[in-house]
Amino acid sequence: RDTLAIGDHVIVGLHPARDGRPYGLIATLEKDGQEISYEPRALPRVAASNTTLEGVWIADRDRLPADYPGGLNELMSRDLNPTEAGRVAAEAFDENSLENPELSCITKPTPGGLIYTDLFPMEIEFVEENQIIMIRGQYFDQERTVYMDGRAHPPADERTHEGHSIGRWEGDVLVIDTANFADHRSPYQNGVPSGAQKHVVERYRLLEGGTHLRVEFVLEDPEYIVGTMTHTRDLAYSPHLQMTPFNCEIESTRRYLPPGSL
Repeated sequence: RDTLAIGDHVIVGLHPARDGRPYGLIATLEKDGQEISYEPRALPRVAASNTTLEGVWIADRDRLPADYPGGLNELMSRDLNPTEAGRVAAEAFDENSLENPELSCITKPTPGGLIYTDLFPMEIEFVEENQIIMIRGQYFDQERTVYMDGRAHPPADERTHEGHSIGRWEGDVLVIDTANFADHRSPYQNGVPSGAQKHVVERYRLLEGGTHLRVEFVLEDPEYIVGTMTHTRDLAYSPHLQMTPFNCEIESTRRYLPPGSL
């Protein structure tokens, strides 16, 4: 409230409404040639720690790299190297159409949920009697099951949206291996698809007495990605945050589509 005053000249960058109405979501703001930084969804922080990986976690923005480009789309566009098939598919992708899975309330499988911890909390729950770990993301009410009973992945033709996740402990590090993903048109928000060869390995470990959780993933999908993509971030233990339902509604997701796109 003290940054701007009536009469100031500013330059505003925004994501315009897609339905022709004169408004948009602010993305950047400049005054006198200087960018004004802000966090549109800054969340409160508390000093808390845990002795296990369980609980609610959210990305510690202060620990994101200085060159962190932003959300899922920006990160993947910078760090993911598409194959020719991936590039062609990305160029043909129209996010303002029903080709976009989010407009049908379809989530982005891992590692999408990890990147969305920029803004939305993630919850880890150990269900020991069933030898599973549940990982839930608030964004689009994502839920994953990690099997800890030593089983292998099922046959390659048994594919599901979230993939099949099996976990193991390497000392104090939880390693999760996920394969058998169903095809997805835009799991990285940039139009590069994923296919049957998509494979993700995640590593989770506590830091600094349990105040933080370090998460690292390695992503590969030879059909659409050249080599591998890796990313690491620290999440802050946040027991004060609630996993409120996202409650995606198809009618709402399609409200801002350009006229005639349905």
